[in-house]
Amino acid sequence: MALPAAGIATYQTALQFHPDNFEIYLELGKVLEKEQKWDDAIASYQGAIELNPDYSWSHKHLGDILGERGQFDEASVSYRRALQLQPRIF
Repeated sequence: MALPAAGIATYQTALQFHPDNFEIYLELGKVLEKEQKWDDAIASYQGAIELNPDYSWSHKHLGDILGERGQFDEASVSYRRALQLQPRIF
């Protein structure tokens, strides 16, 4: 099992070679969230959404972290978008 810091570095390196890969941003966001690097995780999820706005799971993960951070209006917007894209996501 990789250490979280190593995981973060691995994804950051991968982004240097594949900056248009939304899945790398999504996975990086998950690792950053586990490490409680909230702002970086939010930015990573937003990067995934910018690259692929039609992938429902990016919106769901962003909604989760925004909700945990008390940003309920923003979380609601993310959840609504996730549900529009994939009605059974929850």
